[in-house]
Amino acid sequence: MAGACVDGEGRPLSQVWLYVAGISGHSGLTDEGGRFDLGYLPPGAYEVIGGAEGRGFCHFPVEHGGGGEPQRLAAANTDGAWSRTGSRTAAK
Repeated sequence: MAGACVDGEGRPLSQVWLYVAGISGHSGLTDEGGRFDLGYLPPGAYEVIGGAEGRGFCHFPVEHGGGGEPQRLAAANTDGAWSRTGSRTAAK
């Protein structure tokens, strides 16, 4: 699963630690463009958890379809906390 983590206005979020809940070995840090690669995951439902210093944590329920399209994780920062604003099916 690969893609980008962005804020509520579509700007890339760098230095966000992401991991797939309950599955070891599928985690990573976003780069300066907000891009991430969490490794291969078979199609299915997952929960991706993101965290960044000063922002707290955000949970992204993801229906991973296995089609190869990059995942877009969008989060809005509200009073220092994140809230999920949207996601798309993706795969790698």
